[in-house]
Amino acid sequence: MDAVGLFAGTGGLEIGLNQAGFTTTLMCEIDPAARQVLNSQFDGVDTVDDVRKLRALPKGTELVAAGFPCQDLSQAGRTAGITGSRSGLVGEVFRLIKRKQGPRWLLLENVPFMLQLDRGAAMHHLTQSLTELGYNWAYRVVDARAFGLPQRRHRVVLLASRDEDPRTVLFSGDAQPQTELRNGDDPCGFYWTEGRTGLGWAVNGVPTIKSGSTVGIASPPAVWLPGRGIVTLGIKGAEKLQGFPVGWTLPAVDAGARAGSRWRLVGNAVSTRMSKWVGEQLIETHQPYDGQSDLEVAGR
Repeated sequence: MDAVGLFAGTGGLEIGLNQAGFTTTLMCEIDPAARQVLNSQFDGVDTVDDVRKLRALPKGTELVAAGFPCQDLSQAGRTAGITGSRSGLVGEVFRLIKRKQGPRWLLLENVPFMLQLDRGAAMHHLTQSLTELGYNWAYRVVDARAFGLPQRRHRVVLLASRDEDPRTVLFSGDAQPQTELRNGDDPCGFYWTEGRTGLGWAVNGVPTIKSGSTVGIASPPAVWLPGRGIVTLGIKGAEKLQGFPVGWTLPAVDAGARAGSRWRLVGNAVSTRMSKWVGEQLIETHQPYDGQSDLEVAGR
């Protein structure tokens, strides 16, 4: 199945989807440093710098994957909302898929804060737009820890299809939830720039990898190991926590970007194992989902 990656960043979605069996035919990314990574790591795949310049999707595209900008939806951002100058670019995705022979599947990824921002206005805008375009949709909040990555990173996965039920993809084959570990003898991660008792304390893992901090510098997670003290992670460790091979973002520096920019690239990326899970769920055959356990949600 051919896939197109919009707002591709450093290719987190695309790595996982390719590992699951998809073939990425085109990627779009406006950040020069991130685009350098794409050009270096995805040999032979065309890249476009601005989604607004893309007139149409390649023929035969079955999946569009878009981790659209989160700055206007993030709790750490300006929260301008879904109509903000950056997050509002998701409208370009809808422009590209609205053709009569549009892609079979659409995968959107973003931060969970958008579910509550402005009383759910962003999510309402997204789902209403998909409904008007004739897409069935479902969403789920997932955590990178569920896929074997020791990073607490919650993200909204919104999946839509013209002719299939996306619930069969997002809600089939689930394992039982793991028991939460105690906060006594277990390793704990936190942001060292925020203080040991500050923002981001996570048991048996590290908090979300992010691109900066409140003091204006990179904020690599630190880990408190009982009886051994505190250790901090370098950029190689951060890449591994996102599921990237070590050195994945190095081409950005080789092309002239500052070394610190790698933290921004990794912090803005999608966890590769999460996207691999979605891709595998899409390709595999699943039992129908009857929806009987869904909660009834009042309309707006």
